[in-house]
Amino acid sequence: MAEPVDIDAGGVVIGNGSAPGTGIGQPWIYRDGKLEQLSVLPSTGIVVSAIDDAGDIVGHGSDIVDGEYVGLRWPAARQGTVEVLDAPVDALPSGITDNGTIVGSAGPARWTGC
Repeated sequence: MAEPVDIDAGGVVIGNGSAPGTGIGQPWIYRDGKLEQLSVLPSTGIVVSAIDDAGDIVGHGSDIVDGEYVGLRWPAARQGTVEVLDAPVDALPSGITDNGTIVGSAGPARWTGC
């Protein structure tokens, strides 16, 4: 099942689904009339949570580091790549502002500014 999550001002939609035959989280992007899978890292699941108007996407992955969540960013300037954020352990990005500030939670704390 493909679940839309967010849309930017240009009509680009991001969402979450499952990799065929695995049930492992597989995020996607719909732009210019095409549905594409986003790059992922080996994990037990990856989800996206937000896109800014520049096209940068944030989300998180589970068990990239065993037993932990890590914050992830798909930079619009380097399509086809995903990077692990320099954020606290168990980071769960929930939004990204138009100036690129990422907000979210990590355990009991909130953080900003990746």
